[in-house]
Amino acid sequence: ALAFVMLIGAGLMFMSFRAAVSVDPGFDSEDLLTAYVSLPAAQYPDADARRQFADELLREVKAMPSVTAASLTTQLPFTGNNSSSVIMPDWYEPTPGESLLSPLQSWVGPGYFESLGISLVEGRAFQESDGPDATNAIVIDRWLADRYWPEGGALGDRMIWGAVPGATDLSEENIYTVVGIVETI
Repeated sequence: ALAFVMLIGAGLMFMSFRAAVSVDPGFDSEDLLTAYVSLPAAQYPDADARRQFADELLREVKAMPSVTAASLTTQLPFTGNNSSSVIMPDWYEPTPGESLLSPLQSWVGPGYFESLGISLVEGRAFQESDGPDATNAIVIDRWLADRYWPEGGALGDRMIWGAVPGATDLSEENIYTVVGIVETI
């Protein structure tokens, strides 16, 4: 009887695993190589030094003969979400008791969506001109766009990230303009 119960449990676990594996993650992991780089603070003490390293690294990686696309990110899909920052359109008023969204958030560079095979639905992906001296740009996925803009119209709208909802003293570093929408990841 115990073996029968274990056999049923194993069968159910296998069916659940098969269903989970068949879900489209929203990106293509075929022929993809990732690497984690941690820069020592003593050698790279500020953002400019880290940015210069990243630019040089990308230039060298893109020059390799078999590389078709390359980019940088702070976090790959399914590697965990350590963010507790809420993100919402600047016009959105949460209802009392509503759970606020804190979706997976990553800083990514130009070419990120192309590198992972993530389809652009509307607008544009990040460009070199979206650097640290430009207006804060954000690309959201279809799920988030449908959540706040079910009728469309997310492009060009502003989102608040990293600030308390209802805050009146927002700085420009908390305001991001939606420049693109990608498939759900």
